[in-house]
Amino acid sequence: MFCIASLIVLAILSIFSASHRPLAKLALDCVLKRVTFQPCNSDFKEQMQGRIVGALLRKAPPVARFVHKRFEFLAWVFVVLSVASLVWALWGGYNFYAWGSCNGRNVEGFCAFDPTGSNNAITSTTEECREEAPTDADLRHEKLTTSLYPTLNKEGKKEFLVIGDFGCDYTRAAWPTFKEIREKVKEARFVFVQFPVKEETEYLSDYATCASTIDEEKYFNLADRFFAEDKEFLWDEANARDIIKDVGYDLDAIDACLADPKTEDATRARKLEVRNSGLYGTPTVFAKSENDKSPVPLVGPKPLRVYRRILRGSIF
Repeated sequence: MFCIASLIVLAILSIFSASHRPLAKLALDCVLKRVTFQPCNSDFKEQMQGRIVGALLRKAPPVARFVHKRFEFLAWVFVVLSVASLVWALWGGYNFYAWGSCNGRNVEGFCAFDPTGSNNAITSTTEECREEAPTDADLRHEKLTTSLYPTLNKEGKKEFLVIGDFGCDYTRAAWPTFKEIREKVKEARFVFVQFPVKEETEYLSDYATCASTIDEEKYFNLADRFFAEDKEFLWDEANARDIIKDVGYDLDAIDACLADPKTEDATRARKLEVRNSGLYGTPTVFAKSENDKSPVPLVGPKPLRVYRRILRGSIF
């Protein structure tokens, strides 16, 4: 077992120092012989044990005696810990590839590949205090009547539903990725649900209701423009109206829609439905491949590969 422990350490050290490579080769030779049930024909173990114990003896004799008596046991402990660490690292690496987080789907916590936690960052939509933090287990796609919301590729057998806000920093950061999905994965229904989380841009929800009702396809061009502008620019309603006009909408038709009491009712109904779905942060995505029975919830801006993987229905 000591040969394996030495191989692990020396293989790493030999990457940075050529002086350790001969010892690493001896360790590899010893491991290969042990694996094939052959006796190790070198004094490698005794040589390394002498070096380690000798170095400890000069600085800490009690520790040296302890290591000498329990050398094989300590080698076992080291190997077990190394293997466990490797498995844990590989699992974390797969989770990061698959979900954008080392800790699993929508699970926060430190991740060496995403130290800032940006892949799980959200703007909270919960107003009440809770004893326990909400999780993606609270999300209910079935509470959403998807036909109520603007949709592209309506005949698509896959689904990509985005809940976000024009004023949400994290939705804005993720929108280029969402747009790429919309443009390149034509077999997926693309649904965008505007849900206000910022007071300064809340007025845009009624505009979104009207714009999507008047021209559903053009509405996505409008959404692209809104997300492309600085959010502070959208705080001024006059600026938003200029964008709406520039995209090609008739402002008179928009104003007539805004004046209709049914518009406010429709916007309010959408907000209530989204809240009932368990939403706790934006952006939230529900993605479903052709063979999935139910959509997979993804909270926070994930890397493009995560969305593509789920839409493919694959584990890689």
